[in-house]
Amino acid sequence: MAPKAEKEGGKKAAGVSPKEPTPQKSISKEDAGDELALLADAGAEATSGVLRQARAGSPRSGTLLTRFSDFNIKDEVLQAIVSNGFESPSDVQSMAIPPALEHKDVICQAKSGKGKTAVFVLSLLHMIDPQAAPHKVQALILCNTHELAMQIYKEFARFAINLPDIKDKILCAIGGVTVSLHVKALKSKDVSIVVGTIGRVSDLMERGALDLSCIKYLVLDEFDALFKEEDNFKKITGLISKMPADHQTLLFTATFTEHSEKFARSILRDGYVAILVDDKQLVLTGLMQYYFDAPEEKKLHILLDCLRLLPFSQAVIFAKDISRVTALNEFLKEEGHECVCFFGKMHHKKREEVFQGFKDKKARILVSTDIFQRGVDFANVNLVIHYDMPDSSDAYLHRSGRAGRFETAGMVLLFVGTAEESEMLSQIQGRFATSIPQVQSPEEIDVKTAFTGK
Repeated sequence: MAPKAEKEGGKKAAGVSPKEPTPQKSISKEDAGDELALLADAGAEATSGVLRQARAGSPRSGTLLTRFSDFNIKDEVLQAIVSNGFESPSDVQSMAIPPALEHKDVICQAKSGKGKTAVFVLSLLHMIDPQAAPHKVQALILCNTHELAMQIYKEFARFAINLPDIKDKILCAIGGVTVSLHVKALKSKDVSIVVGTIGRVSDLMERGALDLSCIKYLVLDEFDALFKEEDNFKKITGLISKMPADHQTLLFTATFTEHSEKFARSILRDGYVAILVDDKQLVLTGLMQYYFDAPEEKKLHILLDCLRLLPFSQAVIFAKDISRVTALNEFLKEEGHECVCFFGKMHHKKREEVFQGFKDKKARILVSTDIFQRGVDFANVNLVIHYDMPDSSDAYLHRSGRAGRFETAGMVLLFVGTAEESEMLSQIQGRFATSIPQVQSPEEIDVKTAFTGK
């Protein structure tokens, strides 16, 4: 969604079916502003390359909707959109919301910060039946981290402000919270929407507290990340096996892996709609990217210069493991910086405190492992520093996407110090067809362009 202040099928068997579904319709890249391609060729054979084929565009075309009112969604939802300061849908929202409202399965890929979350939040708030049988969950949203689940939960609450019959029926089920509280909530109150992490949701189902027999809508957010662990694949297929065969599936991600692509095709119904992006279009256009020749002994000095000279609002610094995150955090604190750190093994309450504190701008710098690379949205982050290089081009894309949300201006800095890191830099530039210039000092950077976009 664009804030006012900015410019910018067929039936499937329960469980995972071996049948590969057929995509339905398309919008050409030309109609999508050279950013998005909607999968084409109704009746086309669904091969293992079907998702990649979508990136080539298609001969068909469609018209993007430019107003939220064009979606014919509930007045209460439209009022919430307006009251939250949003004026017009992003391209991905214009392309994905209509088929979602038509109850088609959707697989949606778009660069970070383009409003994928709003696609399913707004669609589900329109489609959920507040008068349905009590104690029957209608929608399940699965994601890979506690923080992303909480963020999605808050987005539902924000846009359901005029729908009290739905707003009071949303449950966030994540680990770190006493499971008995979730069991009690499911048994004592009428829950229509569950947002949660795979482990906790599976636990609730196995305990008999979560009944999936009336699920109408399944959302997998950052779904390629959900399948990094084999155990998650088994849990998700177990959850799907308990759902009605005709439920609607909505899948969202910025990147694909071969494994996640295969799984997506196995659970989508015939006539699904795929909205996919060419790799060259994935990096946010508002971001300026630079790299430093930074062997280990020079990293801290370069980092301090960057933090001293660059006029950033908030920054996220990525390091490769917990020990380096905590050491870097302590060093920056000793140097007088308002700094916090974040990693997966942190106690739930501490994670929540750090997450919310950074969101509320109580700290200017966050040092994190890759757990923080996906989904979470901080409006004031306009600097990302890869203190340690990512281990893949996908990780680079997700990390960098913490800045430049909704095409706002921002900067990405890479510290390259070894032959392996130089090779990763080459991979990043090759995959995304971008040239990342080297700088010797942050004083060489045009900060006005980088931080204002002018």
